[in-house]
Amino acid sequence: MIRKKCPECDSTNLVLDTGAHRGKYKCNDCGYFGAFVIEEDE
Repeated sequence: MIRKKCPECDSTNLVLDTGAHRGKYKCNDCGYFGAFVIEEDE
């Protein structure tokens, strides 16, 4: 299983944005918004 992490704060509390910016993630902990996330095996 692959875990996605925020590149700013290493949180896994990410949601995929489904609005006009498809393919971008928002971190609910630090507010990061962007397409780049860290993916690692659990």
